[in-house]
Amino acid sequence: SRRAGTTLTADVGTSSLKAVLYTAEGRVLDRVTARYSHRADQPGRAEANPDTWWQALKDALDDLRERRDLRRVEAVCFTGQMHSAVLLDQEGNVIPPTILWFDRRASEETEELQNRLGLPPYQLNSTYTLPKLLWLHRHRREALDRTDKIVWPKDYLRFRLTGEICTDLTEPGGAALLDWDERTWTEERLALVGLEPNVLPPMRSAAGDGGAILPDVAQSLGLS
Repeated sequence: SRRAGTTLTADVGTSSLKAVLYTAEGRVLDRVTARYSHRADQPGRAEANPDTWWQALKDALDDLRERRDLRRVEAVCFTGQMHSAVLLDQEGNVIPPTILWFDRRASEETEELQNRLGLPPYQLNSTYTLPKLLWLHRHRREALDRTDKIVWPKDYLRFRLTGEICTDLTEPGGAALLDWDERTWTEERLALVGLEPNVLPPMRSAAGDGGAILPDVAQSLGLS
């Protein structure tokens, strides 16, 4: 009889990616951790290279494939660190810098936005995306000028798998770009950082369809 399929989950954290393989009944079948580092060339600053997250995913799957048949994977799900915006150009290439959530360079911008928008701390603090975009607007304007889409770490890995750009409700909330009543983007806040609303990805259900894995990517990773 046909063997039951499995589900692969990946958590792209600040310092490591954890991949867990589950049976159809939800039992952990296998797991692996791939570690990476970030740049901290100045006090209070922290930047990442999203390609290291992608490489970590590939390394994790290489490890799992030595023990498990990944062609049985029927679904792939992602979670991960929030607030760390990844800027993409029109070709889908990453535009540096990718400022991590715990980077504190935008403390002045955070205070300014708090005074202007009057948001409670759970909707805006210095870890969130909007203050960092305002910092980029003032200090790295060329990066924002090249930006075609903004995604977040788990969205970026899913994009590398499927070629589809999208996000779920958690990321707008963690970016200070969510209308908490309507559950939609607050597009007008992008004017504060010199961006147009079309840089925001479509918002889908957290349990929704993130796209099919691209055939060449599936083949290279040993997935169906």
